[in-house]
Amino acid sequence: MAALRAAVDEDFLREFRASFAAQFTGFVDDPATFDERSRSAFERARQFGLSRRKALYAYMQLDLIVGSEFILHPLVAPGLSRPKCLPPDERFDRVLKRLSPADWQGVADDLAPDGDSQDGSRP
Repeated sequence: MAALRAAVDEDFLREFRASFAAQFTGFVDDPATFDERSRSAFERARQFGLSRRKALYAYMQLDLIVGSEFILHPLVAPGLSRPKCLPPDERFDRVLKRLSPADWQGVADDLAPDGDSQDGSRP
């Protein structure tokens, strides 16, 4: 069963990488580094408890674009921790629906290294 799960995960990662690279051209400078970063993002999404494909995709995109610490940001963290009665996928969906593109830009700006604001030149 573990081998099947690993194969399914590898197929998902392959599909995600191809989709992401096509959608965000220029973001993937080094394929080996991108493979490593996307695998790490996938593992963080699984550790958070995400299992639905759509939620995994969204989490991984935010992890890669905004930064892996996005789940700790004050605009994001409260929605991910409450209510505990909801599964992680549903809590994550609620955060995605609640935050606007401007909110996400603010999260990215807050997490960017000093003076390295995400100004839209990168996704």
